[in-house]
Amino acid sequence: MTGAVHNLRQMGFEGIRKQELLYLLPADEANEAIEIMSEVRAYYQVAFKRFVDNIPMILDYELLKGFNRTLSEALFKGLNISGKDAHARSSGFLKEDPTVVRRREGLEQDLKRLEAALADLQNIPGVNSSGAYEGIVEEADMDLSE
Repeated sequence: MTGAVHNLRQMGFEGIRKQELLYLLPADEANEAIEIMSEVRAYYQVAFKRFVDNIPMILDYELLKGFNRTLSEALFKGLNISGKDAHARSSGFLKEDPTVVRRREGLEQDLKRLEAALADLQNIPGVNSSGAYEGIVEEADMDLSE
């Protein structure tokens, strides 16, 4: 390259530099291939970003919102509350456990019986509202003081 610049100066072409000589060379055949490769690379980068951005949106739509879309249908089919006897089946789900019902009824009867017994005890003369005999309490107080 230096020799070519030197020969051109001898021929009378002054001020020519190495970079200017490169323009005289024919175009490289690989330039077109490199341009195509750069366009394909740019397309790949854009497509990859688009793909990566779509994955969370698809997951959200299919998994989270899809669950919401199928939940009602699954409940109606799974619990079988959409048929002819839907009202009876639904009320059956809401019924209280029979053992709990029997226990509550027994406790309510016990409460009524105990309240009636308390009322009877409070009607006995000489018994105060706390249920203690008035005469016995006074005698106990006397024994403690002696």
